[in-house]
Amino acid sequence: ALTSPSFTLSWASSTPALSTLTGTLWGGNLAMIMTLVGTPWMPEIDKGILVIEDVNEHPFRTERMLLQLHQCGILARQQAIIVGSFTGFKPSDYDNGFDFATVWQRIRELTGLPVIDGLDFGHDLATVTLPLGAQGSLSVAGGLASLRVSGHPVLTDAVASPAKE
Repeated sequence: ALTSPSFTLSWASSTPALSTLTGTLWGGNLAMIMTLVGTPWMPEIDKGILVIEDVNEHPFRTERMLLQLHQCGILARQQAIIVGSFTGFKPSDYDNGFDFATVWQRIRELTGLPVIDGLDFGHDLATVTLPLGAQGSLSVAGGLASLRVSGHPVLTDAVASPAKE
């Protein structure tokens, strides 16, 4: 992401096959995105690929945040949602067995958007670097998701290896 003008990520996903979609990669931490809704700082991304992750959020809270994005019309302007890691919460009796797989399926059914799970992105030790604002080409086939990323700024050789004085 820092030195290559384009790169491809591939990961296992339970998402059904998906023909190639292209759009602007944007998103990040879902709770932080929600704090921008209704402010001048909320990006207006049309035909985007929304990438989300979070930590310490239960599935029912995650569903609530995604429903808010849907009701605001933000999800209607997207091509797809890529789901990163949602970690750090401890299931309790209050969750009553409600899980993230159910959240992703409900959002698929409600919005008609493909929701591609399984990307190592977020507040975890294993995480990929995504240049938000870059262009992404996303597809899924045979249980494997693929995201080609391009159009982002990269470090030049001079910056990556500064000359010694």
